[in-house]
Amino acid sequence: MSGACLRHGGSRLIGFRLNPQTLMKKGILPWLMGLLFGLGMACGQSVELEDGPLVGGLEDLKTLDQKLIEMSGRCVQATVALVAKSGGGSGSGVVVSSDGLVLTAAHVVEAMRGGVVVIFPDGTRKAGKVLGGEFDRDGAMVQITDEGEYPFVEVAGSDSVMRNQWCVAMGHPGGFDPARTPPIRLGRVISAGPFIVTDCAVVGGDSGGPLFDVEGRLIGIHSNIGATLSQNRHVPLSVFRSKWDDMKAGVREGSRFGNRPPIDPDRPVIGVQLGDPSKKGGVVVTGVMDGSPAAKAGLKEGDVIQVFAGKKVNRLEQIVEAASSCKPGQKVRVVFRRDGKKQRAQLKLVRMADLMGGVPERESRRGAPDETPNKKAKEPKKGGKDAEAQASLEEMLKRSLEKGGRLELTPDQLEELGGREALAAKLRELMAKLSPEEMAELAKRAESMEAMDPFFASVVKALEPVVGPLKASTVSVLADGEVVALGTVVSKDGWILTKNLETEKGALSVQVGDKTHDAELIERFPVRDLALLSIDAKGLKPVRWAKPDFVLPLGSLLASSSPDGGALGIGVISVMERAFEDVGFLGIRSEEHDAGVRVADVVPDSSAAKSGLKKGDVIIELEGEAIKDPLEFGKRVRGLKAGDELRFRYQRGDKVEEAQVKLGARPQGPSSDRFRRMNEMAGPLSRKVSGYPEALQHDMPLSPDQCGGPVVDLEGRCVGINVSRAGRVKTLAIPADDVLRLLERVEEERLNDADLEAVRDLIEEMQDNLEELKGRLKELEAR
Repeated sequence: MSGACLRHGGSRLIGFRLNPQTLMKKGILPWLMGLLFGLGMACGQSVELEDGPLVGGLEDLKTLDQKLIEMSGRCVQATVALVAKSGGGSGSGVVVSSDGLVLTAAHVVEAMRGGVVVIFPDGTRKAGKVLGGEFDRDGAMVQITDEGEYPFVEVAGSDSVMRNQWCVAMGHPGGFDPARTPPIRLGRVISAGPFIVTDCAVVGGDSGGPLFDVEGRLIGIHSNIGATLSQNRHVPLSVFRSKWDDMKAGVREGSRFGNRPPIDPDRPVIGVQLGDPSKKGGVVVTGVMDGSPAAKAGLKEGDVIQVFAGKKVNRLEQIVEAASSCKPGQKVRVVFRRDGKKQRAQLKLVRMADLMGGVPERESRRGAPDETPNKKAKEPKKGGKDAEAQASLEEMLKRSLEKGGRLELTPDQLEELGGREALAAKLRELMAKLSPEEMAELAKRAESMEAMDPFFASVVKALEPVVGPLKASTVSVLADGEVVALGTVVSKDGWILTKNLETEKGALSVQVGDKTHDAELIERFPVRDLALLSIDAKGLKPVRWAKPDFVLPLGSLLASSSPDGGALGIGVISVMERAFEDVGFLGIRSEEHDAGVRVADVVPDSSAAKSGLKKGDVIIELEGEAIKDPLEFGKRVRGLKAGDELRFRYQRGDKVEEAQVKLGARPQGPSSDRFRRMNEMAGPLSRKVSGYPEALQHDMPLSPDQCGGPVVDLEGRCVGINVSRAGRVKTLAIPADDVLRLLERVEEERLNDADLEAVRDLIEEMQDNLEELKGRLKELEAR
């Protein structure tokens, strides 16, 4: 159960009840993949967990609500951002002692040996140093070196967790942001083993951040994310306990998540992604890049390489070592096993830079933190063994649906199917063959999934008193007959508040129950991405708004309703209300320099670029004060608004020049392609993800066409209108007080318009009377 959407079996389903139209519109593959990977796939060794208690009713959720509020205030203060002193990589961590001992992920500190800056949520910066780590298990420590008393959290006494146990993730997704506290995300434990797997959504920048139980005790450290929202892995605390003294003493062990040498662009490569050793000898190929030497030689996902360049290989490192001893352009022979038969191929090595089109950010390898390989798995060809595998998969899926959706694969069976990426490719092909009737049948089965997961069903039932009354207040909005958004009833006279961008084109209508009504546009509010419609319908019930001065605490539970009276999700207030509009943006990336702060990059068309700043310039003064530290420089610039001006002195070559820079607005969307890819892995984002005057952030992963409806607290009070799926870990809502101000203005304008019309009618009547009097006067004069 996540703090985003309620999920069945660890799969984040978009809403509780999937209908045929939803499945056909959204595409069934993401749902099915999430279900299969979340339910029965036994990939890797896991520990058999005891099931946690069911939710007994709304009172249980209210008790949970109070616990979340209490622990959020404490735990947020100890959740820190870690930034390399040189201005390079960043991540998250959590303070576990009053003298400033920080637990984090090993891959976070990999590039921070030169020193770490520890940033607390209020912006306070403290110097730190990297201690030791267990790099095979992705655990590491950092010590704050500035003396002081620091907020810290309690570490759980054991690794004992239960399936469906509530848990809370915190961290700094996307890096430290002074405009927000570390976002809170609610979820539940899915499995445990080498990692704790939860559906607490995390993303780049969260790595090293804390996973808590609802009492506020630390139970894990974020390590890496999976393709679905329900596959987020966290380092168990036992990794730290077993090496506590060694880590504090600076001992570094292992290499999987760190200590990797820089990538050599001239390194010879064959273009495959390699997995674990096969039980029968050799190394499994889990991915093949299009156009690579391996692809041209005919290698496929699922093949097992046994001999490479004349050497027997049983580990990934042996293949890498053998390839490194060769030269680009050299031809090598490969012996591999496919479907139990030995085969041979010859391939020609190429430079990594030539294959990748440049040096990648980081070498992509299975299990790398915060990464999912961005090269698509090669689609299976029709005919031959692939056709047999497809037919076998169809039969397995058929059997799994007869068992309620459980596709239980052992690691060997998954290997036979070519690994997860190959399985996803085969499922894509399979889904393309399904008719609307077959998808409708799947949807019917999906509706019965509550019975497959008692915990899921218990939460659904507990939310009925909250979302049930909203059935008459939540509607579907259609454009040319297709559902494009939800709508919120804001007056009994037929006013409906919904999304703006989704309703710009097409004939608009509103579905209330089983009836559809033509809609008239009253007004659009593009800055808030809202539109106000009017329909002629009976039985509408306006939402019950929270009072303008009502403020829910951080960590409070929320729910969103669907038009059929069900719940779209349960989540928490992740970050308190804040502005997304007019946030100042300079547009440079800075790094250390002896004379000041060096400009490492300039964003095209940014304020910095327009002022003439260029890559390589060294900023030596800001507003008349010397600048030495990139972090201090960033702190000075952050928090300023668009339109504010800054005065620089910078050095370019032997010349010192000055520049006056007027800050622009921070651009919408993620700051890098990699971060954008991670955000979109869980589904499409809304067209507008920032720039709102005020927004309330929660963690329900609603799809863009599920925005426009109300979000309420456990008392059923509407605290906002969902307006944007803005990232993997966040959905934004326009706060109730802001919405009410909009509606009051519209009502006043309409009243003013009505008054003006009445005055005009009166003037016309007086003019008619005056003309009549003139006529009578002429008659009298004539007499």
